[in-house]
Order: sequence, then structure tokens, then C-alpha cells
Amino acid sequence: MSILSISGEPGCRPEDLARLLAPRLSYELLISDGLEQILADGRKKNEALPDRAWPLLAADVLIRRAAHGGLIYCLPGGQFLLRGLPDVFRVHLAASESSRIGAYMADEGLTRSTAIERLKHDEQQQAALNKLRFGRARLHASSVSLVLNTESLDTPQQAAVVEAALHARGAIDAAGIGAAAQAQMLFGIRLKLARFGISPPGEIATRRPIFSHPSEEIFAKLLDFYRIPWEYEPRSFPLQWDSEGRVIEAFTPDFFLPEFDLYVELTTMKQALVTRKNHKIKLLRAIYPHINIQVFYQKDIQDLILKYGDARTPGELHHA
Repeated sequence: MSILSISGEPGCRPEDLARLLAPRLSYELLISDGLEQILADGRKKNEALPDRAWPLLAADVLIRRAAHGGLIYCLPGGQFLLRGLPDVFRVHLAASESSRIGAYMADEGLTRSTAIERLKHDEQQQAALNKLRFGRARLHASSVSLVLNTESLDTPQQAAVVEAALHARGAIDAAGIGAAAQAQMLFGIRLKLARFGISPPGEIATRRPIFSHPSEEIFAKLLDFYRIPWEYEPRSFPLQWDSEGRVIEAFTPDFFLPEFDLYVELTTMKQALVTRKNHKIKLLRAIYPHINIQVFYQKDIQDLILKYGDARTPGELHHA
């Protein structure tokens, strides 16, 4: 387990739990102020960030931070982040309204009537922000791993329960996200961000190698449009050798994406040839387990083109 999400209703003090757990688990901690500073550093001054793009940028930061070890994050709407990552352990804090009103009164020295108004305002604001960013205002209990009642458990007790739950699942270690999984997730996020016109700084040099198939040129154009650096067939991997050590079979992936340390192979050929290529890729993964490779089949490429707006038609992928 490398990622722990801590969220809670207004007045439940989820940051207190996150701050207590981080050093005890030897996890990095990321809270709202820290994330917003990271996102601001990556944008031009006064550049607006679309609400629906915020979860993608936040997920990008979280995945990169979790690559090297355990991470706890406590963010507005954080319970909705990284939904496609099943190994995230999600903790959500809840309590009765009266208990949360009491927390506002104790934490900020408010009168009861003012605390009631503040709680109502914060609930509405949080629900509205979640709706804008995630398309849903409220969290369903079945979406989280553990719900804790802060009315009956104080922060140290909550921490003890979370630790016990992680131990029970055998998920207490702080191993990072695997390189292959990280590369694939970041690549998907980059494509989605492009729909908002958001891309990393820097220019992609124009390269026009001679492609062996029309699908490769289309894919290269997609990468250029989304400003994703790429190299075409930069390396061949030996797969079989004869008795004298001479290479008799090798495999050359179509693209390498250096930013993601990811090789990409496009397959638009007939099934009989696909089977042979799949055998080569299986050998590649067995011989070079440290190499990250993503295979896009004909339907995957067509889906990318249709989804992200390339001018070429799917029928153009069938020939060659």
C-alpha cells in the first residue's frame, strides 16, 4: 500500500489525523496548501484552472509523489481522486452535526449560532466544489475503505484504528507505485488534460521520420499535438541468440516516450501476425522486466483518434 487518502465532513479535523499518521507510517504528507502551491508553480500568473482539470492535475502530482514511497493526502474532495487506482486506502471521518458544531466552537472560539452558520456555509461550499470538480457533491460510504466516527474516537484512537486496518490488510509498507503502472497512468492523464488545452511547458521539436505504417504517423501527430516528447524506434531488444551468442531475433518498439520512461507498440495487423508480435512482447517482458511497454491494438488506436479528434478516419488504419 503506497497511498492513503484522509477525508472528512467539515468539523471532523481530517488534517489532524493525516498529520499524526504521516510520521508514524513514514509516509510523505500532502495537504491542500502544499498541493495548491505545486499547481500554482506550474501555471502562468493569474492563469485560470478549469474545475474539471483540477482532479487530473492533482492526480498527476499524487502519482508522481507516490512513485518513491508511501503518501498520505488530505485534500478537498480527495476522496474522489484516483478512483481508478484500487490500492488506495481511503479513510473518511464523520460525526453528528452537533459534534461538528462543537468542534467549530472549540477550534475557532465561535458562539454556537455563528458555528452553526459556519458549518452550513462550509458544507455547501464543499458540496458545490465537489460537484464542479468531480461531478458529484456527496460521498457514498461504499466508496471508501474505512469510515470513522470522530464523536466516539479522538485523533490518536482514529490513528490506531487506521494502523490496525492497514496491518490487517498487509498493507502497512510504504512501497511506491510500480514504474510501469505510473507511466501508464501519467500518460492517460496527459491525454485527458489536453482536452482543456493544458500541457507542460516546452516545445516539441518537429521530426518527420519515415513511418512504416499510417497508424504510426497518426499516433506521432497525436503526441505532437499534446506536446508529449517521443522517439521513433530508438532501440532494438535482442530476444534470441544462437549457440555462438549471435542475435537471431530482436524486437523494436515503435515509440519511446522519455518523459514517462515508456515504450509504445502499435498493432494494427491481422490476428495471425498479432499473435506472433504478442509472443515477442511476452519474451521482451520476461527478458527485460525493467522495461515498461504499452501495447495499443487496432481498436485502441481507433478509440484514441475518435476520442481526441484526429482528422484521419478509422478506415485509414486498416491498410498497409
